Amino acid sequence: MGKITYKLKIEKLCKFTATFSVAFLLAFVAFGMLTPIEKSSALDCTNSTSSNPSEICGTDAADVNVSIEGSWTISVSSSGTLGLDLTPNSSGTLSTTTDNLNVYTNTPNGYQLYLNSTSGSTDIYNNNVLDENGNLSANLPSGTNTNHFSATTGTKSSPATLTNNTWGYSLASSPTTFSKVEPTDTSADSLISTGSKTTGAGDNIDVTYGFMADTKLTPGTYSTQVTYTAIADTPSYTLTSITPNRPAYNATNTEVTILTSTPVSELGLGDITAKIGTINLTNCTEITSGNYRGATCIYPGGLPAGRYNVELTSSWHNATYTLLNAFSINSMQEFTQTNCNNLPESTTTVDNRIDLVDSRDGKIYKVGKLADGNCWMAQNLALDGGITISNNDSDLPDNYSIALPYMKTAGSVNMREIQIWAQNSGYDGNYYNWCAAIANISSCDQTFSHSTSICPRSWNLPNKESDKSFLDLFKKSKILDLPNTEDKIKTVESHPYYFTRSGVYFNGYHDMNIGGYYHTNTPRSSILIYIFLYGYYSLDNPLFDPTYFGNPAKNNGISVRCVFGE
Repeated sequence: MGKITYKLKIEKLCKFTATFSVAFLLAFVAFGMLTPIEKSSALDCTNSTSSNPSEICGTDAADVNVSIEGSWTISVSSSGTLGLDLTPNSSGTLSTTTDNLNVYTNTPNGYQLYLNSTSGSTDIYNNNVLDENGNLSANLPSGTNTNHFSATTGTKSSPATLTNNTWGYSLASSPTTFSKVEPTDTSADSLISTGSKTTGAGDNIDVTYGFMADTKLTPGTYSTQVTYTAIADTPSYTLTSITPNRPAYNATNTEVTILTSTPVSELGLGDITAKIGTINLTNCTEITSGNYRGATCIYPGGLPAGRYNVELTSSWHNATYTLLNAFSINSMQEFTQTNCNNLPESTTTVDNRIDLVDSRDGKIYKVGKLADGNCWMAQNLALDGGITISNNDSDLPDNYSIALPYMKTAGSVNMREIQIWAQNSGYDGNYYNWCAAIANISSCDQTFSHSTSICPRSWNLPNKESDKSFLDLFKKSKILDLPNTEDKIKTVESHPYYFTRSGVYFNGYHDMNIGGYYHTNTPRSSILIYIFLYGYYSLDNPLFDPTYFGNPAKNNGISVRCVFGE
């Protein structure tokens, strides 16, 4: 599962001005309004401490509020005009003025409020004092201009009483000690307040600024700027599930439900887009399920077999959430014993069968669990020539691959070469000689170990006689107990594992719609053992004998039906 964390950030720049009247010799000091300094309308969050660049910030020229309807929101605003009267004396006079802030956020993680000096300097200079070159004294080298308020030595953890010509801030209602306004944005020491998710109009916070002045300060205008920065961490919600997560390979326009860990008590998801792999989902609509939010979307289809990430983007959270490898298109190669165990038994030609795709060529096969407890293909293999198979997708040893030749339709046959014949119209699957059935060119004889086959990976040719044999299947399905051959034939035709009478190929097609011939994994002498499943040579002489093994030449092409597991 994936998550994303980002921060909402809002800054408010405030300007102090203090004017000393020359005519009245510091008899009156007026601090003007803490005026917002207008920023660009572009979202500029380069100073954020967020580890992720997805942030929301901005200012409003009037009250510096940021409010985006239906989104995580944070705002900070200050009071109007501030003023104070100061009549300094030789021993120093303390004057204070209070800024009434309001902080609002709807994020459940709350907010942090920072205060820092905008210019980086914590001294407040007399801007009307000029040096001998006509430059403002504030531009003089550090230490050469004595006409300024210095920052107090008090800190956030240990505020101090102001000394003459120093200044600082306090959050106390009637402060006597003050802390230094830090020069660094969002440093640990510049964090002045924290709060939870706000309700109603937000949290009101009073910031009192204190100034201690004596008569040594030269009359003039003293100014500086401070910045309030409010930051809120957005919740780290995740995707938790997608249902269904394993549709049929050829599923189209399937509704899927994607759930998140977002509580219903929190902000909704807003406009939703989602995709699975590279496929964009359609018609996404927000829903609630139990205590959590999610969405329903339409999966249009089109993905090949495999596993895919699920992504959901929420406009109100301004985030994309990812669920890794959560959506799988079923394939023969992905099928597991657990899948087989959980599959109900098929007792007709349609019930409890599933569609699985062969990832080698994209063909889809019906698969069912049968009376013997094994999972069988309910259709004949139709893997064409012209592709290369390996142990990644086929029943082959490690580090072994083979290029299948293109299908032959007529002509002479070399019994030691792989031969594949196209299916005859109206019949099921392709025809494979023995070399093709065991996916081997040079060793397809009786000494071959038969650890390979043309079946999909983890699927195999049936044994001659074992718990994964045709014979065991028919015994456990009780077809052999039926009273007569004709009933047996009809019963076989009605079963989900009906083996088609697709005949055999040797220099042409034979026994079409009469006999069913299927490879096992067992050779005898120098020729192939095959199973003659059923058929009738005349209406008066039906024959059904799944125990009969014949000996056709290895170059004959017959059908393949695979069973899952060793």
